[in-house]
Amino acid sequence: DGGVGGSRVGTPLPGQAASSGLLAIVEPNFRLWLVTEAALSAVGKVPEAVLEVSLKIAVDPPRGLRGSHRAALQSLGHERWAAQRESVMWRPLLLSLAAFHATLVQRGRFGTLGWTACYRFGDAELQTTADILGALIDKTPPAGLRALRYSVVQMVYGGRIAAPADRRTLLHAAELSFGDAGAAHRTT
Repeated sequence: DGGVGGSRVGTPLPGQAASSGLLAIVEPNFRLWLVTEAALSAVGKVPEAVLEVSLKIAVDPPRGLRGSHRAALQSLGHERWAAQRESVMWRPLLLSLAAFHATLVQRGRFGTLGWTACYRFGDAELQTTADILGALIDKTPPAGLRALRYSVVQMVYGGRIAAPADRRTLLHAAELSFGDAGAAHRTT
């Protein structure tokens, strides 16, 4: 082989492909999906020849809190929304979770302002939290919802937060987002 970095000796490197005519002999039905950040192509990490012959699709993150909230709800999906029809607290909890997640995602735009470190929360936290809430909602009495929300926020979102001040900030954001979701359905 004599290959270096996945290329054979005598085969031009990707940056040399256009000048050597290699792109003219590529199989016409060959498709390659390349996912990259815009910053990588801006600094020359993606060869210019590849960029020239590529179809580029840009997916921008949602703008603003409303866009992030809508994206979180879409990420949760209609199936999950309709899954717990018998529980009157399910939909308020999902809406609150989406609001909480959207707040944290948008909060990340400001870096460490208000936090001791920059935390990036993604779709994995949202999906995991929804899964846990879905599994435990029927097993939790209405009076235990506050404890359930506290536990979920501490375990999933707070799992990588070490600073006590950041943990308090996270819990405060959760209290503002969740508030008393489902409070109207509690028995006193």
